[in-house]
Amino acid sequence: MTALDKFEVGKQRIAEFDAMPQRELAYKMLEDFRLYVEWIHLQAYGCPFIFEEVHYTIIDALQKFAEGKFPTRNLAINVFPGVGKTTLVQYWISWCFARCRSAMFLYINAVEAIVKELSANTRDLLLLPAWQRLYGVEIDNTKLSGAQTSKTRWSLKNGGLNSGLIAKTTYSSLLGLNAGNPNADGFPGGLMLDDPQGSTIITQEHERQQTQALYKRDMESRRRGTQIGTILVQQRLHIDDL
Repeated sequence: MTALDKFEVGKQRIAEFDAMPQRELAYKMLEDFRLYVEWIHLQAYGCPFIFEEVHYTIIDALQKFAEGKFPTRNLAINVFPGVGKTTLVQYWISWCFARCRSAMFLYINAVEAIVKELSANTRDLLLLPAWQRLYGVEIDNTKLSGAQTSKTRWSLKNGGLNSGLIAKTTYSSLLGLNAGNPNADGFPGGLMLDDPQGSTIITQEHERQQTQALYKRDMESRRRGTQIGTILVQQRLHIDDL
């Protein structure tokens, strides 16, 4: 399929979604993360999301976790690089906000550029006209100062206290930050770790130990309540990685 063909297919698929009763579509996507991924990718990029088996596995696990059907408090998803896991993570966070305005996420990645990109891209998904028509929320930037800060911290005006997303690098200070909202009227969010370890841990035992110590000492304690969990999505780098 050529690039032109992809966008033609995208236009047709968008038209099919637009032809559906919008309230029915909104409800169906709240119940089906896979359908939401298809729809939001079309809205963001104008072409279809190319699903592979690994995507179905990730999507199914994330949906079950958000619905409280996962058997443990924590979820670890180990994948090989290049599958688009960070894209799915930002889609999932936006889907969680469609389901529960008062969710709160603390997102952590080892790379500062990815931290800023994930936060800004997730916020921009919520500001897409099509998203606003179905699930509209206002982004509260009143507490923000400076362009860089606004890329890494924002909240939802109609989500109440402690809603939104804070994005940090692995070695950032996390003092005073919240992962999850125990007073949420649905899925509360949580601690979202996306490749929190750099590739140097392959050869450096000290860094492997340091990452695990950081998680135990600093990251876990940011979870606000016994029902708030950790979602770890990463490529495996070493048998003793996080």
